[in-house]
Amino acid sequence: LDEICTKARAEKLKVVHQQKVEECMRNPPPRVDDPRAACERMWNGYGWGVPTGKGGRSPTLYNEIPECLAAFEARKEDIR
Repeated sequence: LDEICTKARAEKLKVVHQQKVEECMRNPPPRVDDPRAACERMWNGYGWGVPTGKGGRSPTLYNEIPECLAAFEARKEDIR
């Protein structure tokens, strides 16, 4: 079930990642050779809850989708 959750989140996050990169490309970072690559790096991992360069974490998105809730409930049952 965890694998199903991860795949479902990946599909949703791919769309969000593409949107963030396109948004970044409208106002690309200055002084870079490849603005698209810079935007891709900047938004890589967004939504997965990865560490940021400032000591925080990026938001974790889509944990509440049905596939992930089912995986959570199954893990909870295993603990009991």
